Order: sequence, then C-alpha cells, then structure tokens
Amino acid sequence: MSLKKTILLLTTLLLSIALFGADGDVNVTNEGYYKVIASGTSGDSVRIFCQNEEGMTILFNISDETEMNIPFDQIENGMVLSIVDNGMMTMSIPPQVHAIRVASAEDQTIEFPPLPEDDDALKGTISELESGGLDLVSLIPRFSYGYGYDTMLSLLDQGLVVRSDYFSRGILDALEARTDILLTVDEIISSVNDYFENAYSEENVTGDKGEETTDFDTIHALTAPISVDEKFSYSYGFMLSSQLVYNGVELSPKEFITGLNDALFGHPEKLTFEERNETAGKYVEAYNQKIEALLKVISEENLSEAETFFEENATKEGMEAIGDYLILERLSNNEGTRPVLEDTVNVDYTLQDLEGNVLDQGEGVEFPLGGVLDGFRDALLNMSVGDSVNAYVHPNAGYGINGAGGIEPNKLLIFNITLNSIVTEDASKNAETDTTSTEA
Repeated sequence: MSLKKTILLLTTLLLSIALFGADGDVNVTNEGYYKVIASGTSGDSVRIFCQNEEGMTILFNISDETEMNIPFDQIENGMVLSIVDNGMMTMSIPPQVHAIRVASAEDQTIEFPPLPEDDDALKGTISELESGGLDLVSLIPRFSYGYGYDTMLSLLDQGLVVRSDYFSRGILDALEARTDILLTVDEIISSVNDYFENAYSEENVTGDKGEETTDFDTIHALTAPISVDEKFSYSYGFMLSSQLVYNGVELSPKEFITGLNDALFGHPEKLTFEERNETAGKYVEAYNQKIEALLKVISEENLSEAETFFEENATKEGMEAIGDYLILERLSNNEGTRPVLEDTVNVDYTLQDLEGNVLDQGEGVEFPLGGVLDGFRDALLNMSVGDSVNAYVHPNAGYGINGAGGIEPNKLLIFNITLNSIVTEDASKNAETDTTSTEA
C-alpha cells in the first residue's frame, strides 16, 4: 500500500476512534434542565438557545428526528425545558448539540445563574437567532456545495469511487444525528479497513457509483448495505460528516450532497473553481472568528478560575506560596542538595488540571532547568533530592494565553513532581578534581 493510501486509511480510522472512543459507543446521551434564552431558525436548521443549571449556554439543534413533547412555536424565552441530547457536543461557540427529546419542565423550580451582561458572543447569538440566521448562514449553502464538490474531486483523484446513494445516507445519518444508523460503529470501522486493505490496495475498485439522488426520502429508505462498495460508501460518508459535525462545521445537507454528486457524475459545476475558493475563504474566516471568540471565553474563564484558586489557597495551612505564581504543597521534605539553574535534573512528574484530567506525565525524565516552564523550574529550585510536591502553577508561569497542544489557554497547571537526582554534566569531573586536590 502506498504512503498516500496508508495515511488516508490511518486518518479515517483515527477520526472514528476520536469520535466514538475505544468502546465504539455512539449512543451516549445527556439529559438535563435548561432555561430558554432564545429560539428561532437558521437556514435549514431550527435551534433553541439555552442555559443549563451551571450557567453554560448551549445551542440545541432540532430536526425531524427530535421528539418534541412541546410544539416549537409554543417555546418562549425564560421557559424551563427538559432536553435529552445525543452527547456529541461541537467545539463551536456557542457549543451545539442535537436534541433527541424536548419537553416542558415548567413544574421544576430551578435557580439559574444570571447571564453575563457584557458577553458579546452571547448577545450575538441571541441577535442572530432572532433575526433568523447566524453570521455564517449566507455562506453555508454555497460553501456546502463547494466543499462537497471539491471533496469528491479529491476522492476521485485518489482513485476512490463511492456509491452516491449509500455515501449520501452515511452523510445524512451523521449530519442529522440519526439513531437508526445502518451499521454499528465497529462495522463502520471494519468496512473502511476491509476496503483499503483489499479492494483499494489491490486496485480492485469496481467503480460502481450507485443511483444518483438528492431526494432525502429515497436516501432514508435505503436498507443496510451488503456489498463491499455499499458498506465502504456508507461508512466513509458517515465518518467524514461526523468529523465535520464534531469540529462545529455547519453544512446544508442538500447542497453538500448536490456538490458531491455533480463531481461524481461529471455534471457541470454550479460554482467555478474561483467561486468555490472565494466562498471557502470567507467561510473559514468566519469560522475562525467563532473559534477565536470561543478561545477568548475559555481563556478568560480559566484565568478567573486560576486567580480564585490562588486567592483561596496561597495562605492555607500546608501550602507554601513561592512568589505570585507558584504554590507548593510538600508531600515529603528532605534536607538534601537543591539544584541550581544551570543543573539538569531527573524527575518523575504528572501534569493535571483542576478537573483531574492527566495532560502529561513521565518517569525518570531529564530536564535542563534553564529550558522548562517557569513554574516547573521554580518548583524544582525549591526542592531537595528525594522531595515530592504538588506544584500549582499560575497561567502566567505556565503556558499562558496561548496554551499548548491539548492544554487550554490560561489553564492552571498542577504538577506532581518527585526530584530523583541532579544530573549536572560536570559532576563526575568535579568530583575527580576534588579528590585529586584532597590527596595532594
């Protein structure tokens, strides 16, 4: 199998693992009580903007699959609803999730926290819903068509031919968060794996494009796929759209599938290459603005959380404040040698956040003290060999406003550190010099 084919296979499988977890469970749901902030339509979508009991705002997407125990037109701002969602929340701002069931919960007496008055993102979402559309709505149909068209061109360029009908069904099942998916998650992964390892790698692709249709009723009426081509087409479409949903990319299903079919069957393009590029550029710009706004909110919340933690814990018994941005909780205390800035040290460490999520860890790892985070360095400079501490590092001495990898911006860091030894480069040489001098 070529490198290109291998990368494509691994990417597809990794997406599925990231989406569904090791156990392959796609039916994880959440249920809770929510206060309605606003409701309305946006393009092809119907949405309810709500606040949960902790104050978090969420945009619930309503589809034909949603069981509405209260008519949508009877939902009013301030009303309390009981909502069951599908557990697949997007990374957009505000976060979005598909509602499985919506019911009135006016009999519940719940104190919801007040909404922030200076939250521009909150005001923008309310305004956009009430005006009938989000910022991206005018771009979504054109972007969806162009993205579908270029996605299919890319697949065809790699020698991948899908069946239009089953590919479309996989796409719709993911975009609509349907519960009656045609294959289990394990079967989806297996179908893609089998296709790449057999038909694709051995160049036995049949080229069967299936029946062309953009009629949703016809697509929804398809039965479980049987052939290798049918299974792969459904599975690849499902995975592709699931990743888009997870990343908060909004698509119009009709236009997306039309674009895919136009490229697959060689129909005249409805948007030129230049028009598709221009639309994609504008969409990405608007999408990035939403992500930046989300990161800004996360950054501010994390910084506030860190400041509160330091205010409440800096003077607590058993806690030792080192400057303004580090608190040490000593788990064991020795009177041995302490390292200096020029030293290299050998440590065991685990990095967690306040929620207890493990972000990084290592055993017997060697670090030059001059090349690590300020908070990590300062903790080690205040430890003796054999010491163990919990080091609470303020964002200003951690990864700061930019974050790092999977670490959110302005996140308070908690290092559990054991200083095993000081591995100074010239230690043995210095010891020999001292011995020679003594003997002399």
